[in-house]
Amino acid sequence: MSRIRGKNTTPEKRVRSLLHHLGFRFRLHVRIPIQVGLALRSEPPSKRKTGAIETSRPTTLRAVSVDILLRKHKTAIFVHGCFWHRHKGCKNCTTPTNRRSWWLAKLNGNAARDKVHQRAVRKLGWRSIVVWECQTEHPKRLERLSRKLAKSLGPMADYAGTASRIGRVLAGGNSLPSRCKSSTSSATSAQSWR
Repeated sequence: MSRIRGKNTTPEKRVRSLLHHLGFRFRLHVRIPIQVGLALRSEPPSKRKTGAIETSRPTTLRAVSVDILLRKHKTAIFVHGCFWHRHKGCKNCTTPTNRRSWWLAKLNGNAARDKVHQRAVRKLGWRSIVVWECQTEHPKRLERLSRKLAKSLGPMADYAGTASRIGRVLAGGNSLPSRCKSSTSSATSAQSWR
């Protein structure tokens, strides 16, 4: 498990490339401090016994690590792997047969922590979007994802041209345009990409 990356994964790079092509600017791997456990007792004041002492859960400081943060749009994007974050109904969400109980506890803990982090981000007034790994695997799904992101994040003036560029980039299976990969940049290669 030490070789499993948490940052700069292939699905994350694809989403970043997609957002960049759509014209959005963003920050990567931002840690947002949150306080967990501020809520008082779960029962409302009318149901509490008279003379009961107000107790609160202990407050702990944590940080939520957001994969992609769009400050202008107050949006946090989490890019999750289907296996590690338990994408229900996905073919990539399998459970190993060896040490099954240990894996279930670990993977379900990841999913529970994800829900807590998304709730905390929403409480701070930010919108939370989850992008799953399986949504970035095929060009058609990625095109659908680009339309959803463009619609939810706001209208873009050059969306029609951007969508065709994204289709050209993804048709070759590349996550970056050819002009970014070549060591020598010429005017003709830049023109063909635009």
